[in-house]
Amino acid sequence: MDVATRWAVVRLITGEKTDEAAAAFLRQLKHALAAVRVELTGIRTDRGPEFTGAAFKQAAAELELRHNLCPPRSPNHNAVVERSPGTVLHEFYRPFFHRGYVEDLATLDQALQRWIGHDNRDRANHGVYMKGATPAAKLRTLRNR
Repeated sequence: MDVATRWAVVRLITGEKTDEAAAAFLRQLKHALAAVRVELTGIRTDRGPEFTGAAFKQAAAELELRHNLCPPRSPNHNAVVERSPGTVLHEFYRPFFHRGYVEDLATLDQALQRWIGHDNRDRANHGVYMKGATPAAKLRTLRNR
């Protein structure tokens, strides 16, 4: 999640959280943000093994990203990102699974990507920082400065 605009990028990952999976997501993130003309220059993560493993460190170095680690036991240092899984759970996963059985992961991922597109472009964020703006609107505002 881009903390300046709240623009989110998601990837459906099954199985164990590994540094290889996190590295692949990091590459996806850089590409996805470039598509909306946001330059990814740094990342902040917790100290999970997926973010401290060799593959993730190598990907961050190859992409020339600063990697800041949150202090141990300090989720408030990454509060914007810490809140997002709850939003995805309550606004996407629960309603989606309530509607019926999911045949395959591709269907679930397609629905997730559509939902995050809606979230980025159409869903107003009523937090103190966003003041009712969508991530897309915030992105336009910051570009016009």
